[in-house]
Amino acid sequence: MQRLGIASSLLTVVLLLVLMFPAASPKAAASAAATPALHPHVVAALDHMRQARGHMAQAEGEFEGHRARSIELLDQAIHEAELCTNAPK
Repeated sequence: MQRLGIASSLLTVVLLLVLMFPAASPKAAASAAATPALHPHVVAALDHMRQARGHMAQAEGEFEGHRARSIELLDQAIHEAELCTNAPK
């Protein structure tokens, strides 16, 4: 049960990190498009989310469906963060 609490906390922190980056203004977006670069915090968040997903996938037990739901939410968060890295800068 402690693993679920840790995983839930990690998921919450990672999702907050992903959501912390506000949308750029059109002027900033045009400037960034000229020099595309991955944001290091987004890349780090992706790495942590992928690691968390791996840990949840390897965890024994289903925890009344919460383990599977955690994996689903991590997949969604990973997808959103990947969109951040592929979005036009």
